[in-house]
Amino acid sequence: MRSDVETEGVDTEGVGTEGVGTEGVDTEFVDTELNDTELQPSTAERLDAVWADDRAEEYRDRWRHLQARFLDDPQAAAEEAERLAGEVLDSLAEALAGQKSGLDGWRSTDQRDTEQLRMTVRGYRDLLDRVLAL
Repeated sequence: MRSDVETEGVDTEGVGTEGVGTEGVDTEFVDTELNDTELQPSTAERLDAVWADDRAEEYRDRWRHLQARFLDDPQAAAEEAERLAGEVLDSLAEALAGQKSGLDGWRSTDQRDTEQLRMTVRGYRDLLDRVLAL
């Protein structure tokens, strides 16, 4: 139950949503009874969305491999970890810049209807949510 709505003393028995239509309503902006943490994907899920599944899995495999090598050669593992982190961060910056560039295309159209602008703002929001979750 939403904590910002006072329901004490209010008879809600028999109150339902039957017959209440949501057609044409952008439910992305509709408040729900779930708390924010239940709606937010994990950081790993948000990062996976930046790369193709196989690319993210490749980074994870390389990380697991270098961790396993640590006992035999800690210095080599540390050097490989440094290289992998640099590669992943460079790839992340490139992928996010590409996504932003795709969103920036809204300026090139002469016809800017509200729906296009709403979708553009939503795209920027998703991008910022992903970056700020890091």
